[in-house]
Amino acid sequence: MCWKGEMEMKARLKKFKFFLTFHKEREWLENMALQGYMLEDVKLGMFYCFRKDEPKRMLYEVDRFDLKRNPNLEEMMEKKNFIDMATEGGWREVTHDESLTYYFTKEYEEDGFNDLYNDEESIQIRADKFRNIYMSQAKLMVKMVAFIAIVQFVVDWLLIKGYLGTTTELAAKWKFYHAFCAIYVIGTTLLACAYFKLSEVMYEDMRMMSGEAYRLKRNKEIRKEKKLIMTTKGLQKYLKKHAQKGEKLISMGMFTYTFEKTESMAVDFVMDTKSMVNERRKKAGMKAISDAKDWNLMGNDWQAESIAYASQHGLECLCALDNRAIIYQVYNETDIPEDMAKFRMRVFSILGGTGTLMLIGGIIGFVIGMLSAMFKL
Repeated sequence: MCWKGEMEMKARLKKFKFFLTFHKEREWLENMALQGYMLEDVKLGMFYCFRKDEPKRMLYEVDRFDLKRNPNLEEMMEKKNFIDMATEGGWREVTHDESLTYYFTKEYEEDGFNDLYNDEESIQIRADKFRNIYMSQAKLMVKMVAFIAIVQFVVDWLLIKGYLGTTTELAAKWKFYHAFCAIYVIGTTLLACAYFKLSEVMYEDMRMMSGEAYRLKRNKEIRKEKKLIMTTKGLQKYLKKHAQKGEKLISMGMFTYTFEKTESMAVDFVMDTKSMVNERRKKAGMKAISDAKDWNLMGNDWQAESIAYASQHGLECLCALDNRAIIYQVYNETDIPEDMAKFRMRVFSILGGTGTLMLIGGIIGFVIGMLSAMFKL
């Protein structure tokens, strides 16, 4: 391995870098290759080792091959089959880090085929892999918060009943306990929020077109802007202003808006949500769209119906907000459906999954703190 040997290290270069998205990591790796440094090893996802060679235009991709607890034959052979397929296309496995993210590379071919992922299905499968690994960590954090909340509730009950000592003894024994629980709940909740957010960031990053298609796309003028907008009228005004400047909304978060350079347009904007879709279904005598098992709001039945409804009225879908709302662009105000004209935005649509989780964690901490204060624990 490239981390051993004094003589070996002279022809190698170590770098420390941290990336939240693979596309930025890939750009950096490809730029290093153009300088003659070829990737040889990655440790902890942050420590890179390069081998000095002739400058070349190299391409990089990543993938995961996580096995289920009881894998079937196809799942056990997935990694080998994938590597064999990649090898046939001129790709080779370079290394993998401790999280078992595998790095692949090949030299760029001027008139050749340079994409490892060249269809919607393979891109979707890879995106799901990277989202699931972080989502599972987020769910584990949520379970830990729930566990400590239950433990503290039981301990408080025992303290109230006097099973754990007198009031004087409690002050000495338990004065740090509640502080620890509060810090633990807050810290774990924030960590869960970070994992939830990172899972979505990784998913969107992996869903972006790979290889040459991505390289062409990224040449477009794309600009991000951070802004806190609390009212729907304010959001409408904000989007209209950018449209007049020739900037088209392509994605948005709670505070971040991403625009793509285009022609200046005088347009309007409306929003549709699951509740609005269900209101339309109710008026039409149809059953509301509901799935009690869809805790993570990954079902897209209502989005598909919303997009079909909007298309009938000539609206252009721009982006979705945390799977809870869809923003549409309107070229003619007379095309705006009456039920969308109010441009309503629900509280949880604004908060999104991360904000909602933080709110729940805050409520749990507040209740525990109030109980502790009431009974002087």
